[in-house]
Amino acid sequence: MITNRKTGLLAFLAIVLILALSACSQPDGSGASTAKVRVTGTAAQSSAKQRAASDTVVFASGTVTLEGEDITSQLKPAQTETASGSNDVEFEADIPVASEQVSYSVSPKPGFVFDEWKITRASRTALKKDYPNSWWDVLVEIQNIIKDDSQTIHINPEYIEYIRPTFDRGYYLNPDAPEGGDGSSGSPFKSLSSVMDELEKVNDRYDDDELTIKIQSGSAGEFNLASLGQESYYKDESEIELKLIGGYDEDWNLSPEKTDISSITFPSLSGNNIEELEIELRNIELTELDYGELPKSNDDFEIDFRNCFVGTLKNASGKIVNGLVVDKLMLFL
Repeated sequence: MITNRKTGLLAFLAIVLILALSACSQPDGSGASTAKVRVTGTAAQSSAKQRAASDTVVFASGTVTLEGEDITSQLKPAQTETASGSNDVEFEADIPVASEQVSYSVSPKPGFVFDEWKITRASRTALKKDYPNSWWDVLVEIQNIIKDDSQTIHINPEYIEYIRPTFDRGYYLNPDAPEGGDGSSGSPFKSLSSVMDELEKVNDRYDDDELTIKIQSGSAGEFNLASLGQESYYKDESEIELKLIGGYDEDWNLSPEKTDISSITFPSLSGNNIEELEIELRNIELTELDYGELPKSNDDFEIDFRNCFVGTLKNASGKIVNGLVVDKLMLFL
């Protein structure tokens, strides 16, 4: 009889232990784990109906999804009193999750481009603090996850706070796309001229300080961007940030092949209202580049090459050129 009682008691305790462990493995009110989502993009004023409840701005650059759930509406500006229309605004949301690996997806709206999963300097500092003995291994693991710029990644939710999916105003371009695209990732423009035409439709000017053009691999032909410096595009802007990001496949993942641009003409700092011009070329192959034809002012003009190649570089004597592999160098006095 005593033995049976002991057996029953042990069985009861085992059941209680199993239930307790099961309860611990399931998300409670705060979640088994919390994904600290941090996203960088453009702020917009919430609708009139929403403002009646809360006078706030919302994330306007795209849709953010975690484990199949659209969490865009939960994103709030990290800084109070953020102005509507501001770019490079950090939004944040803490989302309870139950999995050790989660799918994390971003989808830009038309008129916006997903730039990259960025690891900021502050994130590196936080990694060293949170993982003092293994921060480098964690950093490498994160870098391997985000290295192809895929719009969907699978990641440990505890690592999400160290990356920032960043969005810019801009358009997608695929030289092999059919005509009639709207410049979105799902329906890219076929040519640079279509991008220019679209810019003219936006209130007859590109009323913003940034423009990013994301391009699929292959031959994109000539890029004449001189008209971007004219008043019709940047009527209200004196500081411009321009990015040309190439080397993507049909799913907008980084491919081994760069985007080939046969020749390129940049906006000029003279004869218009542009005071500062910052240009970045990423994963681009140029047939030829005449450095002497670039805007001359070191204070007001900055050009940055990342993983780029040029067949012939002219007139670069005395210049510092980083991130650009040069096949042939031609120097002229």
